[in-house]
Amino acid sequence: MKVFFANCKYENWPSCKANKIFGLKGKRLPDLSTGDLILLRLTGHSGKPYGVKSIWILDSVEQVRANTFVPWKDGEYNWILHCTILAEFTQPLSEEFATSSKISQKIDSFYATRLMGSIGELKPIEAIAYLELILSEKSNELYIPFSSTTKEESITVYLDEVIKQLRRDVGYSPKPSTDRTIFESFEVEEKPPSFGIVGERIDLPVLNYAPLNEMGVILLFGYYLRDLGFSHLEEIRAGFPDAIGMQKVDERKYRRVRIEFEFKSRNFITHDHRVEDCDVIICWEDNWADCPLEVIELKSALFQND
Repeated sequence: MKVFFANCKYENWPSCKANKIFGLKGKRLPDLSTGDLILLRLTGHSGKPYGVKSIWILDSVEQVRANTFVPWKDGEYNWILHCTILAEFTQPLSEEFATSSKISQKIDSFYATRLMGSIGELKPIEAIAYLELILSEKSNELYIPFSSTTKEESITVYLDEVIKQLRRDVGYSPKPSTDRTIFESFEVEEKPPSFGIVGERIDLPVLNYAPLNEMGVILLFGYYLRDLGFSHLEEIRAGFPDAIGMQKVDERKYRRVRIEFEFKSRNFITHDHRVEDCDVIICWEDNWADCPLEVIELKSALFQND
């Protein structure tokens, strides 16, 4: 399976949605296959929001002929993509391209120039980053079951499986000892900038800006572990789980717990960790609503008295 982006004008979106089709004007057809995922984006203009509006699965491709139904009047179309609509969002999921360089504030090292043209294939790391962002920010709109060829699955479960498959396709296996932000999980040329991109101002003694990755979570936890109910760490290591620590039960008792550090709690799933081998997730942001483990969200825990 491959993942593509497709850019749609606001005025063309109603016809695309109603007929479950997307049109291509170019004579050369991209390397599309049945079952590929398409992130359909609305392109912003006149102040309207831009970003991923819908997730589609490609069913078939039709070459435009004299009797082909083409609802758009803004040019000559050569191909029609027939799709199944997997999910549609009330508001587009924006990548928040900012600054003069138009770099995304949500996807590491991702520039608006990567989305030029009407359609394009996303690299595996880009596709995984997009899908993880969707799972994080649009989880409340991914609850409707859809019909597949074999069984009924929730959209969330389906997208989790797509992420795992993309990781397998490129031969990736999790490395718990490293910063596991998506663009550092693969041996590829895309690297996050070494400086210049920071989170919101938090003005803590050990960190002025909110963390943007797992390393920041580890730093904050190490500095505030006693305030968070831990006496000390017995072990921090290059393997899953990341650490072994002593957590306060009451004034006289502590328990030994297995700790996993994540930037966002749901990353635990996409890193293929086993729930039964961990006790506590320490994260900056808790975006896993039904997590069976204890989750300590630093974003709220460190500012609970503000």
